[in-house]
Amino acid sequence: MKIRKLGIILLATIITVTNMVVYANSADDSIIHSSDDVIKEDMKNKEMEKNKEEYPKSTPSEAKPKPSEEDKFVSTPTVSIPSEATPSEATPSEAVPVEVIEFESIEPDEVPSWYTKVKRRLFGGKKHYQFTDRYGEEHHRIYGYYEEEAEAAWYECQPDGSVTNESFWIDLEWEDLNLAPLRWEAAEPQADDIRDLSERIFGDAEMLGIDLAKSNHEAENYDGTMYDIWSLDEEELAELYFFYGHAVNGILPGENTWFESTEDGQILDEVPDLVLSVMSADARAIDATATEFEFGQTYFGVKDHPTGTLYIPCELGAKYNWQITVNVKRVSSTGGSSLKYYQCFKKDGNGPWYLADAASGHTGYFPVTVPYGANSKYYYTGSSRYLTAEEVNQGWYKTESSSEGDRINYIDPEGDSFRMAAQHQSFGDWYITKEATCTSKGTKQRTCMGCGAAETAYIDALGHNWEADYYTGANNGTYYKRCTRCSEKTDVRNNPYTITYHANGGKGTMAVQNCTYTAKLNLLSNTFQRDYYTFKNWTTEPDGGGKIYSDTQPVSNLTAVYGGNIDLYAQWQPKSYNITFDDGWDGTQNITRSYVYTHPFGELPVFKRLGYTLSGFFSEPEGGEKITAESKAPHSDTIYYAHWEANSYDIFFHTGKSYCWSEKKRVTYDGKVGILPAASMEDFEFLGWYTEPYSQTYVEGIMCGDANPPDDKQIKSEDVYRIAGHTQAYAYLVLQYEELENGVNRRPGPDGYMNTKDDNYYLNGEDGIAGTHDDEKLYPGEDGKYGTKDDYYLDKEGHKIYPGNDSIFRTEDDYRDNGDGTNTRPGPDCNFKTEDDVEASNGLDGLPGTMDDWIDNNENYPDTNLRPGPDGVFGTGDDEVYWNGPDGIPGTEDDEPVHPGLDGKLETGDDWVENGHNYPETNLRPG
Repeated sequence: MKIRKLGIILLATIITVTNMVVYANSADDSIIHSSDDVIKEDMKNKEMEKNKEEYPKSTPSEAKPKPSEEDKFVSTPTVSIPSEATPSEATPSEAVPVEVIEFESIEPDEVPSWYTKVKRRLFGGKKHYQFTDRYGEEHHRIYGYYEEEAEAAWYECQPDGSVTNESFWIDLEWEDLNLAPLRWEAAEPQADDIRDLSERIFGDAEMLGIDLAKSNHEAENYDGTMYDIWSLDEEELAELYFFYGHAVNGILPGENTWFESTEDGQILDEVPDLVLSVMSADARAIDATATEFEFGQTYFGVKDHPTGTLYIPCELGAKYNWQITVNVKRVSSTGGSSLKYYQCFKKDGNGPWYLADAASGHTGYFPVTVPYGANSKYYYTGSSRYLTAEEVNQGWYKTESSSEGDRINYIDPEGDSFRMAAQHQSFGDWYITKEATCTSKGTKQRTCMGCGAAETAYIDALGHNWEADYYTGANNGTYYKRCTRCSEKTDVRNNPYTITYHANGGKGTMAVQNCTYTAKLNLLSNTFQRDYYTFKNWTTEPDGGGKIYSDTQPVSNLTAVYGGNIDLYAQWQPKSYNITFDDGWDGTQNITRSYVYTHPFGELPVFKRLGYTLSGFFSEPEGGEKITAESKAPHSDTIYYAHWEANSYDIFFHTGKSYCWSEKKRVTYDGKVGILPAASMEDFEFLGWYTEPYSQTYVEGIMCGDANPPDDKQIKSEDVYRIAGHTQAYAYLVLQYEELENGVNRRPGPDGYMNTKDDNYYLNGEDGIAGTHDDEKLYPGEDGKYGTKDDYYLDKEGHKIYPGNDSIFRTEDDYRDNGDGTNTRPGPDCNFKTEDDVEASNGLDGLPGTMDDWIDNNENYPDTNLRPGPDGVFGTGDDEVYWNGPDGIPGTEDDEPVHPGLDGKLETGDDWVENGHNYPETNLRPG
């Protein structure tokens, strides 16, 4: 069988974009991060279309598996089960059954690095390969050629290695690019690359002092190639790992970049822009310097608490955006405290504020800044440069030294605040900031030359100046005189306007109506007419849009334009007619509805008929014109008829342990079932297909069932199919056998006929009943014939059990070849694995079941062994006793048979063995 269609696997490549949460120091200095995978469906669709264009499917007629334009978008039609009959114009199509085809698999010269060979099962299956793609899906591949292929290639296959008519030819270049797991290639990062990583993590490209080092061990790709991993060890961060490079395959860009990874090198995702909040104690905080302030200057001593006013030059305050912070910073060695004020700097952009401290050389970070303003109260903020928003200063402190070490004492200040005020310099000239109007004042300002502070003054109003002529362009329903300097008006009067009536598809004429703004009047009564329509209302647009007015409706102020005109258009309502929908079957579903002339029908009725699909509604019972939801209603009462199409369904064949060449059969509702396939199984007769499922209880003679199924559940070729859905059919087969003598039964074998060469023979099981599950299959042995002593069957451990010299199984001379130089006899009960079993050695010939088999007889007759004699059974009258010989080992070549003396009894003093080989014409006796 030829492959029906071959092609490249077209898989949508899905890019996963990871949104990383900003890295930030929490209260316990831990790193908090998370990710959110988002599937971009539009990228998937674009990738699918791209792959279709680059790698179209091939056809079976080509000598080589390569893309073909003819089968570029070939797909297999599928059939769904309709749950409700609805109008449809779809043409029914026949599904192509999936079939396993002949395919010759061979050993490839080279196997792709992402493939792994699948271990073959003991029975069945072809040599093939598998891999898990970059999205976690498992795929199976096989190398070889189909029936008429001239050149071997890679193809898609089933998990057991079978190839079907829906298998695809595999383009390895495409698969490596779009499907194979990614392979990574590292690059050596330069200074700019390390700066880029630092900026992504800490939000500052100038912070280059990160502890970035190459990991001690390399990570490994699945093809054996290696790549480097970098580690970042920072005090405020848990240890992080990164990879710098790119993926050599796949749709990812080939440019090198940073990816986050695990310690063992598993690539996680590209490193996004990160921001790490730098704590005030971190040395990476940017130090600020100042020239306007003198650091260390003491304004107040311990005894002179700050209760006066501190004046700040306005120019200096404005320069630093009035962010002036006053702070107790240091306790002197003499126990005195000093008060300092520091200039406040803003980090690049909208970063936090920092306070410069020339004495310590570091920057203290105060999250709460103090706004500047006249007569503002400023509180001491504490002495620690690590002050947080939760800390509250409790006063001043001093240190004292003694033999026990340094100690800090609290000093309660008499006052806890002071005031600051600005001193302005000279102002510049006045300039107008708001023009004066007829009724309102204007404003003017001047600016301080030092800090830019503004001083404001008012300008008097101007008064009105009226025009001589009336203004008619206001379009607000009035005309009037205006002020030349503002929008004020005087002497206001109402506008005149007209109304014009239009038939808008109708017939007749109507006069123009004169109106005045603010005056109330009724619209004229309609005198227009139109066939198949009734008058509905008036609208300001021909298509019915705009404002709507009823006939003779009271109106006013229809337009505010001086001398304007309002056009009113007659709107017509189509008349309604009765439309009947006939169900085209028994009339029980007929329905009549009222539709407006020229209006679309909209959603048509949904009729149901078992086993049929509604094709639509037509103007005639047979044939005629089909209507749709968009069809327009006629101007008369009308009947439309439903047309039906019989549904197609599948009969699925369940075969149990038997075989059937077909998996399903397509049938049509109300049509005959037609020819059915037959199931076959060695030694069984096929009864037919039945809708009765297999029972969980097994009864002898019936395959997978508990009894012969009832006749009324059999599916026959002449049956008319009247099941509105798929049917599950079960093959029933009955065992064929003939009972023979000696507990043996015969079965017909592969050809299905008794008494032929391929007949199978079975030994009745322990239940003694022929044709049951415990029957044991017999094998003919080396002579190729049944009924001889070399026949055997296999026990559960795979040991061969022979019938003995009588050629009859389950007698005392049966024996089991243990495969280790011994054999087991069943004993008097004729059953193996019971207490009376006898285990014997195979003797010098090494064959089980022969006369030289022996058992140790030392307990009954010292230095002897016992042999079964001609009947092959131990413990009978013809058993033979052998002396173990000079070597004392039983079962060796020097063993001699022991003969009874003159008394005719063994185990007496006159027993003898032949001694002629040692001393001619003598025998040896026990003494």
